[in-house]
Amino acid sequence: MNIDRDSQWLARTSGKINLTSEIALLCDKSFLKIRTKLNKKTPILFLTEDKLSNNTLANETIKQCKEGIRSYIKEYRSDVHINFRNEISFTAYDTAYFYRNLYKMLIASAYAMTEYPDIANIREITDIGCGVGTFSLAWGLLSEEMQGNKLSISLIDRHDFQLKMASAVVSKIIHPLSISVYRGDALELHDSNYSIHLIGYVFCSNIDEVESLDYRRIRSIIGYVSVIVDYENIIERMEPILKNIGYHTKKVKVRAKTKSNFITDIKSVGITANILIAIAREKN
Repeated sequence: MNIDRDSQWLARTSGKINLTSEIALLCDKSFLKIRTKLNKKTPILFLTEDKLSNNTLANETIKQCKEGIRSYIKEYRSDVHINFRNEISFTAYDTAYFYRNLYKMLIASAYAMTEYPDIANIREITDIGCGVGTFSLAWGLLSEEMQGNKLSISLIDRHDFQLKMASAVVSKIIHPLSISVYRGDALELHDSNYSIHLIGYVFCSNIDEVESLDYRRIRSIIGYVSVIVDYENIIERMEPILKNIGYHTKKVKVRAKTKSNFITDIKSVGITANILIAIAREKN
C-alpha cells in the first residue's frame, strides 16, 4: 500500500463536486439496504422497539425532543447544547437526523474510496464519537460493496448507551471481521497507524475546546488518516488547525442527487456533505 506518497495524495483542488450517477445510485442502494434491515426505523427505535411500544410517555417525550432539536439545529447549525448523556434526548436526535446523516456519510465514504484508493484499501476503521455507528455503517457497507473488503471496526464514544446501540446495529447491517468497543475520550486513543479515523459531526460540539488543545492531543483524535464530515463553518476552522500541526488536507463539498420517491426519509433531491480529508506528513 503506497499511502506515503502524501505530497501528491491530497493535491487535487478543493471545491464543490457532484458524485457520478453510478456512485450516487450505489449510495441510494446502500441507503435502502440499511433502511430495509432496520424495518424503516432508526437504529435506536429498531433496537428498543419492545421497550418503547407500550410507553406512551416515552414516545411523546421523544417526539417533543425531536421537534425541539430540529428547531435548534436549524437556527444555530450546531448540536452543542444537545445532552447526549440523556437517552431520551439522544434517541430524539437519532430519530430526527439518522437517515439524513447516514446519506451524508455514504456520500463522504463513496467520494473518499473513489478518489483515494489507498484509503479504500485500509482494513481498519476507528469511529470517533460513534453515536449509533452511522459512519461505520456507511463506510463498512460501501467497503463491502465496492471493494469486497471486510473490516476491523473500533467504536469509541463517551456513553455506554450509544456504544451498546452502535455495536448491535453495526453487527446486524454489515459483516466486519471484528468489532471493538471503547468507552472513553478519543484524546486517550493510541491505535494502529493504518486505521482510518471516521469523524462525523463531532467537532461541532467542541470546536472551541479543540482549538485550544496541544497538537499531540489533536493528533490522537485525527490519527494518521482521517475522513471528517461536519458543518461547513466547522470544516473551515478545522483545516488550518490540521495544516499547522503537520497534516496534508483536502476539503470539499460533495453533492449527490437522490430520488425523493426512492428515499422517502430525505425530502430534498440534493444532499451535500462537507468533507475534510487529512493525512499526516509523518506517522504518529
